[in-house]
Amino acid sequence: PPSGAYTEGMFILNEGGFGSSNATVSFLDSDREVYGSIFSGVNNRGLGDVAQSMGFYGERAYIAVNNSSTIEVVNRNTFESIATTTAMIVNPRYIEFSGNKGYITNWGDPNDVSDDYVAVLNLATNLVETKIPVPEGPEKILFHNEKLYVAHKGGYGYGNTITVIDVIT
Repeated sequence: PPSGAYTEGMFILNEGGFGSSNATVSFLDSDREVYGSIFSGVNNRGLGDVAQSMGFYGERAYIAVNNSSTIEVVNRNTFESIATTTAMIVNPRYIEFSGNKGYITNWGDPNDVSDDYVAVLNLATNLVETKIPVPEGPEKILFHNEKLYVAHKGGYGYGNTITVIDVIT
C-alpha cells in the first residue's frame, strides 16, 4: 500500500491571486482535518502563481501552475518535489496521460490567437518533447480510445471547438 502523509484523503488546489504567486495545495484527510500549504511545507518553497489543475499518474502528481508557466511534479503520497518543468510550457491549463506521455494544454500568449498548443511531456524525463498546435484557448483534455479530445473555451472570447488528436500519429 502507499505510504506517506497524503494517502487517505483528498487534495484541494487553491489557485491563489493572479500575479500574487500565492497558490497552494491543501489536504483533507479521512478524519476531516485540513492541512494547508503542503507543497511549501514539504519543499520549503512556494508553488507559484495560479495553480490551475492537478493530474495523477502512478505515484506522481502533476500540477499545472498557469501564470508561472510551470508543471510541478511531486510524489503524490509524500508531496516531495521530483521535477519542475518550464521549457516549452506557457500558461498551462490541464494534463492528461497516455502510455509514458503527458499531454498538457497551453494557452501560450493569451493575446495571440495563433500560438496555443498541447505540449507532449515525456514522463520518464519530465521534458517536453514536442508541441502540437491547436486553436485558441485549449482547456480540458480527455484521453479515450487512443485519442485526445481537447475542449476550447477560448482565451479572451475566442473559440468554441473540440480538437481530436490521434496519440499514435
